[in-house]
Amino acid sequence: MPFKTGPVSLPGRRIIREAFEELQRTVSPLEAKDFQNTTLEDVEKAAIDIENQLAARKMLRNMRRLKPLFQGLGHYSQSIEVLCNGTPYLPWIWAPIKLILTVILH
Repeated sequence: MPFKTGPVSLPGRRIIREAFEELQRTVSPLEAKDFQNTTLEDVEKAAIDIENQLAARKMLRNMRRLKPLFQGLGHYSQSIEVLCNGTPYLPWIWAPIKLILTVILH
């Protein structure tokens, strides 16, 4: 079933903008620089890198449990990309997810 998009509502844009501004106020300038270029592919790559590091240390965890997370994020990205089209917000959605994975899995 293809994903259908329609016009983005003004309240939807406002909610995303306010969340972005609040997050932007809470991170340091160094973190903000990192956040600005993060993609969903970066999040997936970070999980793979973490898995490889854990394997090298013989501390591998069941990383397959993350597969449903990435499937869900893929579906989520289809709608959120429409809301964030033409804005700087999208990388700021993926960067905290990447950060959380890094903190939790290391």
